[in-house]
Amino acid sequence: MKTTTGRRCHRCKGDVELRHAPPSIWEIKYDGAIRQVPVDQMPEWHCAACEVSTLHDDSDEILQDALRKHMRLLRPTELRTARESLGLKQKELADLTGCASESLSRWETGAVLQSRAYDRLLRLFFHLPEAREMLTDLESDPTLGSMAIHSTLKWAQFAASERPMSQGVAEGDPPSYLDPELCAA
Repeated sequence: MKTTTGRRCHRCKGDVELRHAPPSIWEIKYDGAIRQVPVDQMPEWHCAACEVSTLHDDSDEILQDALRKHMRLLRPTELRTARESLGLKQKELADLTGCASESLSRWETGAVLQSRAYDRLLRLFFHLPEAREMLTDLESDPTLGSMAIHSTLKWAQFAASERPMSQGVAEGDPPSYLDPELCAA
């Protein structure tokens, strides 16, 4: 794509043309870390006279798409289609997943990228009826999910006690050397 326009180079005032920059690696900060993101087809204004290039107006969108692809995040159309296939409004999905409806709207329009954590939560929500049911039930039962935490704490304390496995935890009745507060269901 090479297009000449009436635009002028900001340095030498020569003519510039719109072209695609060669493929390159961009460093983009996402989720607290710098990512090395391959970018193809980045439009730029290029001055052949002084070899200066400047980014095109669409560069932000192209960089976001490249980062989304690199991080394997759900695309805006995938988010919207999955939500709509479940018959949910944006506010309903936002309430169930614990995000702001404004954030969900921005993810669906492509204005902002969702975090990897939310991307994973949304994938579970869209693909597992059990995840949808659990998040729905969480509103009425705030202890839901605490059994896994409770069991993990019991096993951690058991492992730290250095007792032989033959004195392990029997179903329903924890060993007496475990903290009674941790064992109380």
